[in-house]
Amino acid sequence: MKKNAYLCSRNMDYFANYVIQHIFINKIHLINKIFLIMKKFFLFVAAALMSVSMFADNLTVAEAKAKIDAKDYGPYTVEGYVVKFYEAYNPSYKNISLWMADDKAAEKGDFVAYRLKIDDKIDPADIPVPGDKIAVTATLTKYSSTYETDSKKDQSFTIVEKGAGTRYTADDLVIGKVNVAEAIEAGMKLANGETGLKVYEVTGYVVSIAKNGSFNNGKMSFYMHDDATQTKGDFEAYQVKIAEAANKGDKVKVTGNLQRYDGNNGTTIEIAYGQAEIVEKAQGIEDVVLTEKAQKVMVDGVVYIVRDGKMYNALGTQVR
Repeated sequence: MKKNAYLCSRNMDYFANYVIQHIFINKIHLINKIFLIMKKFFLFVAAALMSVSMFADNLTVAEAKAKIDAKDYGPYTVEGYVVKFYEAYNPSYKNISLWMADDKAAEKGDFVAYRLKIDDKIDPADIPVPGDKIAVTATLTKYSSTYETDSKKDQSFTIVEKGAGTRYTADDLVIGKVNVAEAIEAGMKLANGETGLKVYEVTGYVVSIAKNGSFNNGKMSFYMHDDATQTKGDFEAYQVKIAEAANKGDKVKVTGNLQRYDGNNGTTIEIAYGQAEIVEKAQGIEDVVLTEKAQKVMVDGVVYIVRDGKMYNALGTQVR
């Protein structure tokens, strides 16, 4: 009888252990598995929703312009193709401005990614150039009639797809200080209509004012040469910003990117929409004649000024 009771007790223990191990524990494992599956499912759904949300926030250039017109300034991420430099990379300011369009083949942009900051440690080849597709995250704005990003607020960019355009090199990130002849030599290496990546600081003399290039609203256009006595220059400073009007014979410094244009009258190398400053004003005849020792003389039909044993031409440049 005792033996049967003992066996019965052992069987009950086995039965209890079986129930605990094979029913309750298995149920716990099953519940854990179901929980993990549900967790993965919800994470997948959340990621999908986030991806859709992010995609929805990426605007085309046309959509960005519509947002601005509706006074909805974001911030948003705008995707488009770089079709032209608005302001090529400037080593002094470490930023770049780019015309963007939805059409890769567009000749003109509809939207400006304005003054995007370029990190000092960036690989030069990762600076955007025409032909690239980029995504710019920024607050949108409109300046006059130009749709653009607001450079006064946080903005960032990524290159979505690199184009076939010429990329920046380490040398392009250093300003080239040259005279007019050297600037022309560098510009002749460009293709017709091409804008160089490197910023140059060109120093020379104003030899003529371009047609319709007189000083107006802080801008003017003029031709330059290394020799102040020349009357024709092959290098043009086109609509450059300058604090005051430059005159013939003034020594000036013009900073910007070189451009090349081949026309019916030959090739012109220029800096367009750059910065200019007068380094040294020309000393004209009127200034020289003010001294008692100055005299006008004529040599081969040309009037010169002689002062203190030195001869000056009409621009005030010493010739002898």
